[in-house]
Amino acid sequence: MRDVPDPDDRRTFDWSQVSSGNTSIALFHALIAIRTAYPALRTGSCMTLLTDDTNKIYSFGRMDLKNRIAVILNKDSRSHTVTIPSYQLSMTNGSSVTDQLTGNTYQVENGQVTVNVQGDGGVILAQ
Repeated sequence: MRDVPDPDDRRTFDWSQVSSGNTSIALFHALIAIRTAYPALRTGSCMTLLTDDTNKIYSFGRMDLKNRIAVILNKDSRSHTVTIPSYQLSMTNGSSVTDQLTGNTYQVENGQVTVNVQGDGGVILAQ
């Protein structure tokens, strides 16, 4: 919460003040739902899949016995095509992964997945 003095600036978010047209709030709702739907995002093992300082890309994976999740983050203002080593998450060739934010589906080929990541954005690939 902003524009309130300490300690009120550390209170939980007042969801009753939310406007349905606020895209930032809609994104937070989507991220919360994804985190709730996939326990691997909370308790699964975690590994770095890719770091690319030049293009400002970072990817990490989380997995448990049920799901494999790859998160790709793009801090650059430009879109980038990113290939991650999905074999590190035991994703098999020919299988598909779905971006939980857009619903787009991608195929695992040669132990990798290639996606276009919008500038200042990310994808959450789940299998």
